[in-house]
Amino acid sequence: GMENWPRPAECFATANPEEVVGRLETILDELRPAVVLTFDPGGIYGHPDHVTASARATEAYRRAARRPGGPRVLYHQAIPRSGLEEMGRVQEAFAAMRGGAEAPPPSEDDLLQQRRFLELARPDEEVTTIVDVRSVLDRKLAALAAHASQMRDGSWADAPREMVERFLGWETFVRVDPPPVHGERETDLLGVV
Repeated sequence: GMENWPRPAECFATANPEEVVGRLETILDELRPAVVLTFDPGGIYGHPDHVTASARATEAYRRAARRPGGPRVLYHQAIPRSGLEEMGRVQEAFAAMRGGAEAPPPSEDDLLQQRRFLELARPDEEVTTIVDVRSVLDRKLAALAAHASQMRDGSWADAPREMVERFLGWETFVRVDPPPVHGERETDLLGVV
């Protein structure tokens, strides 16, 4: 749900913070990853569960990183402002290509989500890491398809491969810890490890 929706008692955003951080710490201790990824603090577009996931995962990372064998690198997934512009161009091109019936007008939630994407997108210079994921794009599409709210009309299944690659072929991150040197850029998530 969006930030303006009522929150059910059992939703992640209302879970006990210490319990969630403790469970994540246990997982980090068991799996011992070198790198931890989570949403940026704004949850990409303000989704309360994403915002909560970012805060809890970041805190669990900080606690676990202090221990021997703890994780060494933390990344926040983020959308660069230029990525939003490209996303808009690709979506418009695909809509024009599909033709046919006009899309229904955006709902109040759609408009809020669009505003939050714009407000929470990161300046391009803050994005430290751009990972080419085209080699695993089919797995990414299958994962998105399994999350119905991400692919409401299944539209990307019919898109030309080149368009899908432009839209979904890269993942972008801000390296939080260790802090990057000003202007540093990476193309993978294990280069600092």
